[in-house]
Amino acid sequence: MKRLIAIILSLCLLAGFAAAENAPAAQEAAEMTAEELYRTGFNALKAGEYEKAKALFEQGAEKGNARCLNELGFLYEHGLGVGQSWEKAGEYYRLAADRGDKHGQYNLGLACINGRGVEANPEKALEYFQLAADQGLPEAMHILGVMYMNGTVVEQSYEKAAEYIRPAAESGYAVAQYALGYMYFNGLGVEQSAEKTAEYYQKAADQGYADALIDLGIMYMEGVGVERSWEKAGEYYRKAYESGDPTALAFLDQLVKDGILTKDYKLIPAK
Repeated sequence: MKRLIAIILSLCLLAGFAAAENAPAAQEAAEMTAEELYRTGFNALKAGEYEKAKALFEQGAEKGNARCLNELGFLYEHGLGVGQSWEKAGEYYRLAADRGDKHGQYNLGLACINGRGVEANPEKALEYFQLAADQGLPEAMHILGVMYMNGTVVEQSYEKAAEYIRPAAESGYAVAQYALGYMYFNGLGVEQSAEKTAEYYQKAADQGYADALIDLGIMYMEGVGVERSWEKAGEYYRKAYESGDPTALAFLDQLVKDGILTKDYKLIPAK
């Protein structure tokens, strides 16, 4: 009996020590502003400390930070520190969107497109994408451009597509840079220009965007929009393959068969 009492007392003491250790952290969080809670929570998210991030985002949301609501949606969408739930993700994205957060508006738009956690509604998706694009979110501008390019919910217009995709590309968004390069290559809503294609593919490739790396390799191999260079072609194919795109391997192997690259994909000096 005395041994049981001693064990219980020990457990109580350990619990007390744990509470004492956590008290300063809890007090520190309570004294943070909503923005500080968001920043600290985001750092915890990047570090893989998902439960800590969730607690900080919840406190930030209670203090009115809409971005914290969006991040809570992200946690539920991907099941990070919580049980995965499209429905809970949709709830938080909607709360963030309703408070004017551009990231919440964009994510809610994606949910409306895919019908995940919310009712599928492409018209509502367009509405939320537009709200986010009006606040300058590159991802939203790009997806609106794609919708105009494909005629999804809106009247098909390459010119309108270019109007949305160009500012997204100029902001440095690699996906939009590649899309604008594609539009220049095919003359869709812009004047056809292989040189402009190479320019925007290069910008996307510099950020490691695999499709741009492969297409830029093709342009160097064929001398379209750039001066032909087998060395450059091989370099971009290698980078695409190293980034995890398996399709680049076929291009590299072809250069090996053509006697341009060695088996380890190094350039064979010209004789």
